[in-house]
Amino acid sequence: MTAKKKEETIDWEKSVARLEEIVENHAHLAAEVRGVGLIQGIACETPEMAGRICRAAFEAGVVMETAGPEGHVAKVMPPLNIDEVTLKDGLELLDAAVRSVASVDAAGESSR
Repeated sequence: MTAKKKEETIDWEKSVARLEEIVENHAHLAAEVRGVGLIQGIACETPEMAGRICRAAFEAGVVMETAGPEGHVAKVMPPLNIDEVTLKDGLELLDAAVRSVASVDAAGESSR
């Protein structure tokens, strides 16, 4: 008989706090974190912004989709069996995606 692997417990509140930090670091995007339990998202002002975040994250290897009545939420939906390190890495990739979208958005604002 083999020993069972000890199950790892993820601190979801810490993950939500990291999402909130990502949003706060880009306050000019006027976004907010929304969700229940494991399924969280970044609610954006426009569906276009949510789509751009999802595309940038997907290109970096994070599977995301838009959600909400108008598609204005960039939804984070990690698998139930995700480990802490992979979740942290995914949130860092999401942060980079939001940063890239925010920098393009800020450049567009400054050229108007």
